[in-house]
Amino acid sequence: MSICGQLEPFDPACHNFKRYAQRFEFYVQANGIEEERKKSVFLTLIGYETYELLANIYEQPETQSLDELIGKPTSHFHPKSSIIAERYQFGCRRQGDLETIADYVAELRKLATRCNFKKDALDETLRDRFVCGLRQEFIRSRLLTEKDDLSFSRAVELATGLEGAKKHAHMMKGDLASTKKEQQDGINRTADKRPPMKPCYRCGNAHSPSTCRFSTAKCHNCGKLGHIGKVCRSKPQKPATSKPPQRKDRSSRHVNNLDNENCDSTVSAHTSTHT
Repeated sequence: MSICGQLEPFDPACHNFKRYAQRFEFYVQANGIEEERKKSVFLTLIGYETYELLANIYEQPETQSLDELIGKPTSHFHPKSSIIAERYQFGCRRQGDLETIADYVAELRKLATRCNFKKDALDETLRDRFVCGLRQEFIRSRLLTEKDDLSFSRAVELATGLEGAKKHAHMMKGDLASTKKEQQDGINRTADKRPPMKPCYRCGNAHSPSTCRFSTAKCHNCGKLGHIGKVCRSKPQKPATSKPPQRKDRSSRHVNNLDNENCDSTVSAHTSTHT
C-alpha cells in the first residue's frame, strides 16, 4: 500500500503542536490507518525530542490513550496564557509596512483564536480591528463611509480591491515613466548622430541664422545690417584723420615781410612830419 503524503517529525522551533496534531489526523485519514494503529504511528512520527518529553511524563507512553499523548505536548508547548494579554496583542495589531492585506487578515484571525471572543461578536471585533489597523489612510477612509452592518468579509473584499487598484495604477505609472525615458533616450541618441551645427554667421552662436535675434542688427564695424561686429568679415574702417595745417611758401612770407616794412616806414615818416 502506497503512503499518501508525508508528515515530518515535530520541531518545536518552527512548528505549532496544535497544527501538527491536526495534520496527523489528516494523515491517518488519508492513509486509512486503523484506530488501533494510530497511537503507534503517532509515537513513530513525532520525533525523538517530543517522544523524550512523553517518556519523561509517562514511564510507558504506549500505555496511554492517543488523546492523552496529544494533550500533554499541547499543554507543554502552548501553556494557557492570560486572555487580557492576548486581547491586548490583538488590539495593538496593525498592518506592517510591507504586509499585504491578505497577510494582515491571516494574522488577525490567528490572534483572535487565542482571545476567547464570543462567537456572535467575533465578526464585528475582527472588522473593527481590521479597519483601525489598516496602513493606508485612503482605504481606511473608504471603509469608514460604509454602513454599520458592514461585515468583516465584505470589509476585507473592499480593502483588497482598493489595494489591487492602487498597485495597478503604480505599475501603469511606472510603465509610462519607462516609456518616456526610452523615448527621450532615443531622441538623445538621434541628436548625438547629427553632425554638429555650424556657428551662426550673424552672431557666432550654435543655432540657425534664420532664428537669430541679430538678423536686423547693425554691425558697428562695417555698418551693414544682419550681423554683429564679432563675426564681421569686412575689414575695419579706418578712422577719419584731420588734415595738417598747410605751410605758407617762402614767397608769401616775403610779401608779408615787405608789407610790414612799408607799413613801418609810413608810420615813421608821418611821425617825423608832425614833429
